[in-house]
Amino acid sequence: MKNLKNSMVILGLMLSMVACKKSRDIPHYTVSKVIKTDTVTTVNVHIANRVTRGDLLLIAGHIKEDSSQLKNLKVSFLLPGNSETSAGDNSYYASARFIDAGKPALSDTVKDYNGNYVRLKIFGISNAQAKHL
Repeated sequence: MKNLKNSMVILGLMLSMVACKKSRDIPHYTVSKVIKTDTVTTVNVHIANRVTRGDLLLIAGHIKEDSSQLKNLKVSFLLPGNSETSAGDNSYYASARFIDAGKPALSDTVKDYNGNYVRLKIFGISNAQAKHL
């Protein structure tokens, strides 16, 4: 009976560890500008360096969670030294656009950590590619 009780406790602990989603640290970012139009709200975000797709999704998901009342949200990422006016559209390292849950295309398979569909495009080169230059 004691072995059964111990094994139930161990099983419960194992299930709770599996069920818990490990929280990831969100990389540092700062919001520099918010542009609202009739169709979309664009949030320009400065990031400290080139980050992975997963980190970009974490940042975009965090902004979406904080701005959940915004329906059409686009997040544009800027690297240090770039600004909204320095080189136009070529200033941005990446862009994330949130899509309505009922309207995803076949190519929209990426979701943030909250389950929102995201169309993520990275325009810049990766950290590894930048080191080789």
